[in-house]
Amino acid sequence: KISLFNNHSKNNRFEITSNDVVLIIGGSRGLGYEILKKFLIFENCKICIIDKQELDQVELNSFLFYFNCDVSNKNNLLNTFRKIETKIGSVTILINNVGIKHSEPFLKLKYLKMINIINTNLISYILSMKFFLQLSINEKRKLYIINISSVLGLIGPANLSIYSLTKTSIISLHESILHEINLLKNNQIKMLLIKLGQLDTLLFNDVKPPKPFLAPILSHEKMSKLIYSNIKRNQIGEISLPLYGKFLPILKIIPFFIVEFLRKFSEMDRSSVEVFNSMDK
Repeated sequence: KISLFNNHSKNNRFEITSNDVVLIIGGSRGLGYEILKKFLIFENCKICIIDKQELDQVELNSFLFYFNCDVSNKNNLLNTFRKIETKIGSVTILINNVGIKHSEPFLKLKYLKMINIINTNLISYILSMKFFLQLSINEKRKLYIINISSVLGLIGPANLSIYSLTKTSIISLHESILHEINLLKNNQIKMLLIKLGQLDTLLFNDVKPPKPFLAPILSHEKMSKLIYSNIKRNQIGEISLPLYGKFLPILKIIPFFIVEFLRKFSEMDRSSVEVFNSMDK
């Protein structure tokens, strides 16, 4: 329900026309693919997907375009952005959704794997926002940015150190850029931050929550509906789901021993450690 979210609504709806171009970075599978389907079903705009995995569940047509790209490679990503702007049109809705994870403890993570995770999960967000924000300001055109992050950006479980680092950085990055835009008094640029718990997608299908009643697994299909409906309602601000995501920031101001008790009770550090242990056998 909207009343549970830390966001606010504009009275006017976000009108999507045939002139709009939606860009989903990380849209071939999971949540991104479900968001893609909502736009395909309900809108007649152009949709661009950037992903390393092939988009093979739907047929490409005059409205749907797929760009194979390793988003961890800066030059490849920027060249793909330029190609979209030149051949497809001006991006007006940017959805940053790409993400990869790891299960190794920090000391066992190889340097190249850490860099790949950071480039994929964080630098791609930075590059996309910088590229399209600059175009939007220079050309005085509308731009709606939706950044998908995670509640693990608010609390870092064991064995997810670099993954959590990238999600924390996205949250801070979004907040800082949002207020820079506010200082420009640019009403054509809007930003929405989504912080989600564990989804029922392949990314975390090897992680079994020890206490599902505390941290329920979210349906990525339902979350895609929520994200699409919030775009249509012209929402700005933040959305945190499940409900516990709204209260995680409180952990930063309460005594350490209480936080440790809550972590042990929730067994949040056990799940990802068990994944690594099972891989290590």
